[in-house]
Amino acid sequence: MASAALSPTAARPRGGVGGQADPYAPSAADRQRAAQMQRAWEAYHGLFRGGDPQWPLLWKTGKEPNPNIIINRCGPAADADVSWLFGESVTITLRKAPKAAQAYVDEVWGVSSDESSDDDKMALLQELATNGAVTGHAWLKIVWDEATMEYPQLVVLDSTQVRVLCDPHNVKLAVAYLIEYLVPDATNPNGGAATYRQVIELVDPDGNVTRDSSAAGDHDATWRISDYLKPANSTVFLPQGAPVVWPYNWAPIDGCPHMVQANQYYGRPRLTPDVIHVNEAICMTASNINKVSLRHGHPILYTVKMGANQRSFRYEPGTIMEVSSDIKAVEAHGDLQHLMLFEEDLRADFDEETHVPAQAFGRIHDIPRIPQSGIAIRLGYGPLLADITKERRTYGALLRRVTSHLLELRNVAWGSYVVTLGWQDPLPADDLQQAQVVQAADALGVISKATAAQKFGLDWDVEQQQMQEEQQEQLAAFAKGQGLPPQPALTTPVAPDPNAPPAPPQPGGDPAAQQPPQQQPPQHMPPVNHPAAIAARQAMSAAFGKTGGA
Repeated sequence: MASAALSPTAARPRGGVGGQADPYAPSAADRQRAAQMQRAWEAYHGLFRGGDPQWPLLWKTGKEPNPNIIINRCGPAADADVSWLFGESVTITLRKAPKAAQAYVDEVWGVSSDESSDDDKMALLQELATNGAVTGHAWLKIVWDEATMEYPQLVVLDSTQVRVLCDPHNVKLAVAYLIEYLVPDATNPNGGAATYRQVIELVDPDGNVTRDSSAAGDHDATWRISDYLKPANSTVFLPQGAPVVWPYNWAPIDGCPHMVQANQYYGRPRLTPDVIHVNEAICMTASNINKVSLRHGHPILYTVKMGANQRSFRYEPGTIMEVSSDIKAVEAHGDLQHLMLFEEDLRADFDEETHVPAQAFGRIHDIPRIPQSGIAIRLGYGPLLADITKERRTYGALLRRVTSHLLELRNVAWGSYVVTLGWQDPLPADDLQQAQVVQAADALGVISKATAAQKFGLDWDVEQQQMQEEQQEQLAAFAKGQGLPPQPALTTPVAPDPNAPPAPPQPGGDPAAQQPPQQQPPQHMPPVNHPAAIAARQAMSAAFGKTGGA
């Protein structure tokens, strides 16, 4: 699978220079995808059909109540997806790496070691996943200038502004990334907008690509970064300076599908066109229900009078009308009951298509009133949990790749460290039950302290450091005659199996040593003012190089 089109002998022409056709112009599929992403973002913000105030029903502005009801379920569906994926902290740790490498990774991702806070990291990941949930693909860019920056910067790109060119023989392999958006045109006196374009394309002299759908294993591969600008009144992209060579075999931009689509590079979003259409149908049905209620609440009055002259009476509350015949009201027929049932069916269809159950939206009507077991809750959220598992695969791979690239920027040897991610269960957990499970696993010796701390959302390294500091403070206080000495960490004993046969005696061993240990009587600590306690403190003070009595 050679990429001959990107070799130096067959370099791509620059964007539309000298009357040439633009080699980076968006294709028909790119334009269709851009329109779908724009519609998805509008639906996310509750702007259906472009936010037209006369949709779904026409009404006389300023003369009658607005019958339109806009119920936005697309935004909460995407937000619920992101919350279940990145609502809880996700730890990024290095296995068997020096502390300097871990501190570097924490600094770049936005983890504060002083406050033990990862708010900046999680806010970045939530923005990343929101772009993916709405558009189907999420993009991260590494901004790095070794001469002016101490640490690289991670930037979440607007997915509507990024597209790729794929290898003609491998749809999963991107050979060029294109970032394109509008900027103010300083050369235009009328204040028009220019179009900025950055092209990051693979340069592969030998034309070899690796089996993992990347150029990571091709050591002669680099990436060329070229900037272009198309003025407001022009159709030609003008180069902005000389191209810059990114001297790594991986690009400074990386992305992942929100959910993988077979045989396609871009992923599937949470807000697909059929989901948006169902939300529009919900708005239409709710608006019709509202209009029927308005007609019933404001009936049309009429009277029948002999003669051909017909005129309308303006009736207002508090007025007295004198007419020569009875006043009647037009009977408005509207099947509100079945319309409301139809709206509930549409809401259920929306939940089925998005895999987000109604209780995840916080809809009180659909939240169970009786306690449910953990198994029942998982069954109710089964489709959403299955999607979250898929998303953890794609976003997890992206986080590991980007972290490895960041390590390579600082130290080439660091790029080989294994990156591990710690995910938490998005479902609410019973703390007591979880503690019992962790305690049982610790008694069996099948769980480490670090993994046990991770189950409770704790950083084992931070907790270990804090416990050591607490022990030092308690030890210093005891040396001053305040409090008791620190106790060693308790370990959970493993109960012996009563059905297990006794161990055979070892040949040549001491018979007394093979006897089961006798239970020691409990030891009681002496009071603080007891001579034994005073002597212990004096010994502790001597150990710290101090002198003193009680």
